[in-house]
Amino acid sequence: MCHAGVEQSLSATGRRITTLLSSIVPTPAEHARSTLASTGIVLLAACVASPMLAVLHMYTAYLDFSRMYLLPGVQPDKLRRHVYLKHNLVGDRAMLAGVEELGRSVMQVTTGDAACPIYRPSVLATHPGAKPGYPHHDLSTPDSFSILVAIGARELPFHGLAMPVRLAPGDVLVFDARLCHTPAGRSASAPDIAFALHMYAGHGVDVKHLNSTLPCAAEIQ
Repeated sequence: MCHAGVEQSLSATGRRITTLLSSIVPTPAEHARSTLASTGIVLLAACVASPMLAVLHMYTAYLDFSRMYLLPGVQPDKLRRHVYLKHNLVGDRAMLAGVEELGRSVMQVTTGDAACPIYRPSVLATHPGAKPGYPHHDLSTPDSFSILVAIGARELPFHGLAMPVRLAPGDVLVFDARLCHTPAGRSASAPDIAFALHMYAGHGVDVKHLNSTLPCAAEIQ
């Protein structure tokens, strides 16, 4: 159980995210939906406005790194980890609810589905010196998406794209979870840890498959 003062601060942080949701997603919905439908990838530039980004930065200060999981199927070293929000500070429902609502708002813009289910919100932490990850699919089922919210700058290479998708802080990337991608490495001289939110979305998500990824050679539906 976390300290009461910390939990109160986190609950306030979660409520603050919820109140800031009206300021997100300046990308026209029609363009976002057509792009996602045709390519399987859509980048919402500057989707998370500065006030909400500051709140997300604040949240990373409360992370318990001892509870962060290694990513053995994704990462060849111990320098990229993640923690599910519900596992970091038990009892902070406002923070989890705020991030889930952020995911639903993003999916409403990109798919038109205001009631899109959101699964397993987590924080990714990529440390300086992290090696490139293994190529993988997040899921194999249709109508399954990954949402990546950049708290710090990062990039994500996809199979078949000449250049990686580059995310500035506040950008949001939504992509078909069946797409093959490779987590980018990070320079050893990088000044700090790069954080991002990740969550799954879609009516095709099968919860029992969320504990592992698939190598890109795996057959997809």
